[in-house]
Amino acid sequence: MIKVNYTELDGPYGPAMRLEAAGHAGYAPAGQDIVCAGVSTLMQALVSLLAGEENAHSDAFDEPDGPRLTVTAARPCTAWVEGAFELAKAGFALLAERYPDNVRFADRSARGKQEMMDLQLFADGGEAAAPALSAAQEQQAVASGTLKPGEKADAKQETTAPEGEKEVKETEPVKAEEGQEQEPPRPALPKRFPGSQAVDALHRRWAAEEAMMRRAVPEFSLQKELADPEMRRLMQLAGDFPQYEQQYAEYDRYLPQALVETEKAADDFGRTFAERHCNDAMHYFVGAGNQYGSTYSYAMCYWEEQHWLRSKSIHAAEFFHGTLEIVDKDTPVTLFMGEDAQRPLSERVKNFLPRVCGNYTIIDAADYPLTGISPAFRGDISHLVTHAVTQRIDAHMEQINRHPMEIRRYYRQFPY
Repeated sequence: MIKVNYTELDGPYGPAMRLEAAGHAGYAPAGQDIVCAGVSTLMQALVSLLAGEENAHSDAFDEPDGPRLTVTAARPCTAWVEGAFELAKAGFALLAERYPDNVRFADRSARGKQEMMDLQLFADGGEAAAPALSAAQEQQAVASGTLKPGEKADAKQETTAPEGEKEVKETEPVKAEEGQEQEPPRPALPKRFPGSQAVDALHRRWAAEEAMMRRAVPEFSLQKELADPEMRRLMQLAGDFPQYEQQYAEYDRYLPQALVETEKAADDFGRTFAERHCNDAMHYFVGAGNQYGSTYSYAMCYWEEQHWLRSKSIHAAEFFHGTLEIVDKDTPVTLFMGEDAQRPLSERVKNFLPRVCGNYTIIDAADYPLTGISPAFRGDISHLVTHAVTQRIDAHMEQINRHPMEIRRYYRQFPY
């Protein structure tokens, strides 16, 4: 069951409005659940309406019992923000009334509690104290599960219809007007299949992730998001990355060919490097910034796993906390240099190595032109440039050592 709660939290300028939906409806299997889709649509509509509001924000959490989505708006806020919450509350009340076994809605704000006070008096046994419930109160009572659909709060109390209106008994079914078709009966739910819980859990995780993306990107498209890095897009929407469109337009247009040209330009260097270091007993690779991830990967996953050559990766900031003391004139050291904010860390190592080592190599992303890409955008792709260079090293190393990079001695060769 999905539980939806509306609360108002104390704030410096008045109570902050908060709407939370958690759980899974369980009306149908994941991917076919129209109730879950209805709840998601209401939450997404509220997020979309509040997009750009300074004091409004939303969150999504992937929890064991299903996704939990929250939307909060702090005061001061405009009247239409309150109206957006009222619209969402009305929608959830209708859903809960229509599908009481799958959705429960409760207004737990001070105002909501006051509106439900009459009903609570009945629940506590105060038969003579409470007046009849209004239509809105009855709807909220059904939505919160206090009343069942079609049940009156006070069976003994009779109400008089306003003059001129025909009184309709609650027990009488509402008939379709002439010319309208009666609502067809709901189809029986399909039987659950083995492993459905695991599938449901996966769908809940996808739903939470999709909700997060739709919160940030109202025009969310899965295909587009698979092509565009998520964080860049979120930063753009937050106003922290205004050059997003220009940067990725340049990447789309120029980067593929720029990397091809980089590999061509680095081929001779790759051959020379491979010939010089193909039998190293130990090789140290140093990097910083966005280069360090590729430095770590290159030392472990390429040299050790695929070339069977001993190596170690060192962050440039850590180089001067131990590694420098084992470097001498013959120690093989390769420094990867990027063009991002942490380039100064690598430059410090670059300035140190010539003083103590005669067997070092500098692979600098700045040495390759990357035609068409603005200087301001080069830093984010420095690791791709140096990877293009090491691709040529690997190709020649494989040939020189007569060692195909696909073979493994132990990896997946036997159980362990």
